[in-house]
Formats: sequence, C-alpha cells, structure tokens
Amino acid sequence: MCGHASSGKEISERILSELYPLIDGHIRSVECYLEQSAVCSEAGLLFDLFYRVKSGFEAVKDHTTQLVFPAVLSVFGTKNKAGMPFAVPVAVLQQEAVAKEAVLMQLISDMEQEAEWLQLPESHPVACLLTAFTTEFASCKKEWQRMLQHWNSTCACFAAAHAPLVPETTTSFENH
Repeated sequence: MCGHASSGKEISERILSELYPLIDGHIRSVECYLEQSAVCSEAGLLFDLFYRVKSGFEAVKDHTTQLVFPAVLSVFGTKNKAGMPFAVPVAVLQQEAVAKEAVLMQLISDMEQEAEWLQLPESHPVACLLTAFTTEFASCKKEWQRMLQHWNSTCACFAAAHAPLVPETTTSFENH
C-alpha cells in the first residue's frame, strides 16, 4: 500500500462524512423554508437556481462518491505491483469532477447575484447555503485538488497509473 493512501483516505472521508452532509443539511433547510413560506414572484429565479444547484450538487456528490474516490484510492493499492493494468481512468474521472464542480460553482455565483438583488439577510437559509458553498465546499475541493496535484508529482503509484491531473481552472473556486 502506498504511503499516500492514508492522506487520500482521510480527505475523502472528511468530504463524505463532513462536507457533503453539511451541504445536504443546508439544502434541506432551504427546502423546509420553501415548504413553510410564501415565496414572492421576484424570488422565482432564485429558487429555480436553487433546484439546479441541488441537482448539480447531487451529480457532483454521486460522481465523487461512486467513481472518483474509489478510483483514486484504488491507485494507492498498486504499489510494488509492476505492470498493473488500470481499468479505471482516474484522470478522466477527475476531469469530469472538475467540470461538474465548475458548473455548480457558476450556479452558486448566479444564485449569489439573485440573493444580493433580493437583499436576503445573512441568516436566510439560501444565504447560509451559499456561504457553505463558497467557503467550506470551495476550500475542501481546493484542498482535494492540491492533494491530487501533489500525488501526481510525487507518487509513484499515480505516475504508474498515468493519471495526470488537469490544472486548476480559472472558473474553479478562486472566484469565491
């Protein structure tokens, strides 16, 4: 087993057990707000964006949970197994994840503009959801990207898997 396996497992478990449940909780709070409140017509676009964010988040979560994390962690198990064929295209999965996250963060940016136009208070469930995305989600995903970049440049397992990481995109989390 590769020495990087513990850091890979640690960050993926933190994302799965802390970050994703945090975002899910904020999504549920917005849904409860929508169920219990009369929403003005001016907020229609905001809540349309919310449902698109919810769907985008579910796509990101499913992709990383079911494909990316298992694929990345499986690479660490290849240490000292020369000629090990890689059935899982880690680089492709990661590129797909980065693309899904960029779309999600653009939706978050659009929601932020709408929330600002509506002058939502910081305590509003939508504002709390947006803050969770622009702080915790963005930070954690940037950390994951840095870890992958580090593994790609220093880990023999990743080099053997020919799994180069796509460079961080300018549309990623730097804008938040």
